[in-house]
Amino acid sequence: MNKQPWFRFYSEMLADRKIEYLCRQTGHPKALVIGIWSTILALANDSPQRGVLLLTEEIPLTIVDLARETGLNRETIENFVTELERLGMMKMHNFAYCLLNWDRRQFASDNSTDRVRAWRAQQKRNGDNTGECNDDNTDDGNVTETLQDCYSNTPETETEAETEAETEDSAAKTATPAKPPPKARRTRQKTSTPEAVKVFRANSARYPPKAWYDEIVAKVGDNPASLELWGKTVKSWVGKGWNPQNVEGMLEAYSNGGIKKRGPPGKTTNVDANIEAGKEWLKSKGL
Repeated sequence: MNKQPWFRFYSEMLADRKIEYLCRQTGHPKALVIGIWSTILALANDSPQRGVLLLTEEIPLTIVDLARETGLNRETIENFVTELERLGMMKMHNFAYCLLNWDRRQFASDNSTDRVRAWRAQQKRNGDNTGECNDDNTDDGNVTETLQDCYSNTPETETEAETEAETEDSAAKTATPAKPPPKARRTRQKTSTPEAVKVFRANSARYPPKAWYDEIVAKVGDNPASLELWGKTVKSWVGKGWNPQNVEGMLEAYSNGGIKKRGPPGKTTNVDANIEAGKEWLKSKGL
C-alpha cells in the first residue's frame, strides 16, 4: 500500500468535548492537548499500518517514543495516553497502540495513487494519451497524485461516491445548530475548584481524579491549618516517590497527622519495631 503523506484534520476539534475533558483531567492548555493529539495522528498516518502506532511492521512505538516526538517528559505522555484509553480514543492491541476511530475519520479513497496508476494503464492499453495532467513531472515508476486535481470533481468509483455522501451526511449531523434566541439561552454556571483540590494541585503538579473531590473536601475542609497540613502531606508523599494517584493513601496519612514514618502509611519500619522492642524491655526491667 502506498504511503499517504497527509491526513484529515477537522476544525471541530476546537470545540470537541473529549478535548475539553482532556484539558481538565491533565491540567494542560488546549493548545498543548491538541498538539499532542495531532502528533499522535501524524505518527499513526506515517505508520506502515495507518491508524496503528508502529515504527516498522514489527516494532511498535512506545511511550518513550511518543515523549521524544512531542518533546515532553514520559510521565506527561503516560498520563495523556491513559486518559485517551479511558475516553475510547486509543487502546493497546497486540502490543501496539491503535486509534479506534481512524477508519471513521480517514478514508481509503483519499489516496488516489492506485486509481491514477490503473487509469494510466488503461489509457496505454487504449492507446489514448489525451487528458494526461502534468505528465512531464511524473513517470510510470513513481505515479503521483497529479490527476487528483484534474478529476477530483467527479468520483471515480461508486465506493468513493458513497464515501463522500456519508461524509457530507456526517458533517450535516455534526454541524453546529443555530443559536437560540437570547431569552431561551441558558448559561452554564461554573463551579469553583475546592481549596483542598487546589492545594493538592499546587503540591503535586496535577489534579486528583474528580471522583475523589468530595472525599478530599469532606476530610480536609477549608480550615487554613487543615489545608496547610494537607499540603505538607501531599508534598511529602510525592517527594518520597510514592504513587501520586494514590489519593486514598494521602488522605489516610493526613488523618494520622501527616507523614512521619519512613514507609507508607500502614507499614512498620525496622526502626519503629526496634524502638517498640526497646520500650518493652525497659518496661520489663521496671525502668
